[in-house]
Amino acid sequence: FVSGETVYNEPILPASSSGFAAMQLSPRGKYLLGISYGSNGTGMRYFAKNLSTGNVYYMNYIDPGYYELNYNLSMHISDNGIGIFESPTKEFLFDFKNNTEIASRTLSSQQSISYLFKISPDGKHVISSIYSENVVGEVFKINASNLEKMYNVESTYTKWQFNPTDPNMITAIKDKTLSVIQCEPYALLRKIVFASDEVFMNIDYFNNEIL
Repeated sequence: FVSGETVYNEPILPASSSGFAAMQLSPRGKYLLGISYGSNGTGMRYFAKNLSTGNVYYMNYIDPGYYELNYNLSMHISDNGIGIFESPTKEFLFDFKNNTEIASRTLSSQQSISYLFKISPDGKHVISSIYSENVVGEVFKINASNLEKMYNVESTYTKWQFNPTDPNMITAIKDKTLSVIQCEPYALLRKIVFASDEVFMNIDYFNNEIL
C-alpha cells in the first residue's frame, strides 16, 4: 500500500459454492494462506503461496463433507510457511513448505463459538483460546511433531498479538491495559495503562508507535 506495487494478482482456486474464499498474509507478507472450494466437489481446501518464489503448496482436503466457509473459523500463517487453521471439529498445524502435518487436535466444542489462535512469525509458538468469557489462553511450543503446552495466560476479553519484529514477544490488550510479554521463558516485561478517555486502536511495531 505504501509503494502502490501489486505483488500478487492471479486466480488461485474457485470460490465456495456461495462465492466466497478467505485469505491471510503472514506478518511480513512472505506467505499467503488461503482456503477455497474444491471444484471437484470434495470440500474446502487450504493452500499457501510463497510470495517471493511464486510456489503454491496445498494441503489435502481435511473435511471432505464440508463445503462452506464458517466465518467463526480462524487461520494464520507464519513467515516460514507454517499454517494453523480449523475445520469445524479439528485444529491443524501444517508445514506447507515441507507438506507435513505437525500436529492436530480435536476441538472441545463445535464452532458455535470461535476458537482464536495466533502463530508466531517464526512458527515456533502458538496461542490458543476460546472467544468466550472466563477462558484462559494456552501457550504452546511447536516441538518436532507435537504441540507442547508451556503455560496458561489470562485471556478473558484479551486480544493477543505476536510481535512481527521479535517473534518471542507477545502483546496483550485488555480493557485499558497493554502488556508486553516474553513468550519463552515467560516474563511480564511491561504494562501500560491508558487514560479513561483514550482508546487503543493499533500498534506499529516497525516504528514503536501506538495509535
